[in-house]
Amino acid sequence: MTLLSTQYLGIPLAAGAITRVIAMTTLSKKRRDQFFGYFGLFGMLGLLYVIIVLFMSQGRAIIDNIGTVFRICVPCVLVELSSSRLDSLTG
Repeated sequence: MTLLSTQYLGIPLAAGAITRVIAMTTLSKKRRDQFFGYFGLFGMLGLLYVIIVLFMSQGRAIIDNIGTVFRICVPCVLVELSSSRLDSLTG
């Protein structure tokens, strides 16, 4: 694991885990729902930022190993599509 991936993945993951544990143990259910509802958007934006930075920094490796990228990407996309399809069917 490179310093870049540790910096952009490891530190936010640890901070998120610590924040979640603190929020779960100290906040009431109503406050917890408000907290996670408000900061959930920032989590998604942070994840998008990390994905963009990692793809930008690893662009050459992605192009050089496009077959491996597709072998990883295609099953992930299929799982996501099937889970969203199941969600829409079950309500």
